[in-house]
Amino acid sequence: MRGDRVPAVELVDWSVTLGGRAVLSDIDLSAYPGELVGLVGPNGAGKSTLLRSIIMMPQPTGGAGRVFGRDISRISTAELARMVALMPQNLVLSFPFPAEEVVMMGRHPHLSRFQRESDEDWRIVRESMTRTDTAGLSRRIVTSLSGGETQLISMAKTLAQTAPVMLLDEPTASLDLRHQELIFGVVREFASAGGCAIVAIHDLGLAARYCTRIVLLKDGRIVAEGDAHQVFNAELLSSVYDIRVVVYNDPVSGAPAVLPVSEASSRQPESGASAGLRES
Repeated sequence: MRGDRVPAVELVDWSVTLGGRAVLSDIDLSAYPGELVGLVGPNGAGKSTLLRSIIMMPQPTGGAGRVFGRDISRISTAELARMVALMPQNLVLSFPFPAEEVVMMGRHPHLSRFQRESDEDWRIVRESMTRTDTAGLSRRIVTSLSGGETQLISMAKTLAQTAPVMLLDEPTASLDLRHQELIFGVVREFASAGGCAIVAIHDLGLAARYCTRIVLLKDGRIVAEGDAHQVFNAELLSSVYDIRVVVYNDPVSGAPAVLPVSEASSRQPESGASAGLRES
């Protein structure tokens, strides 16, 4: 706890084993209302598994997990869905639903089995689509959408769930620059309003600019945690990603930026960008 605040999500000695292999080991993580926590690390580090395990898919093989102080394993599936919304890395839909119907699926945890959607449910759906720049896609068949459009619809569906915790797995994959910034702006607004967001992300630049805290994973373990300036250390990142990097302060945002350096690409940032360049 921070002061008298209860974590929105708290994992203690959290472990997950899949197919006889330890995918996550001894994870200690707390995320609080108002935070946008970025999970970063190389492919196979366990970021997606960590997010999914918070909603018990897959179930942990060790440790304790709590959402707002309540044991996750003792919360019903329906109630957990009202508390925690997961945006998967890929939204897979094989049926020709209109996009607005897909976004309405985010309201299902709030409806009883035979309850019809209310005017309020549809208001939330329309607002979620407006915020994600997808209002113009409302009647489009989701199977006809591009990868980026589908990703935006998935984000709208997650917003429509109106859960106080959002888990986002690569939410900006397939998105152009404008929509990357739009989505992270929406998530930052959500956190600023008191929500808790945990985001798995490969783009270290976006993570540095938007996340209030960074959690770096490797081989299913947390190897560093703190703000971007603390975690984005060139020596540490070079070791974790197995490639030499340099870290410098972005001249526009002031956030740390990470540049991989290989024999084929060894140019350093130009003039102003090279100010603050550091390798450790």
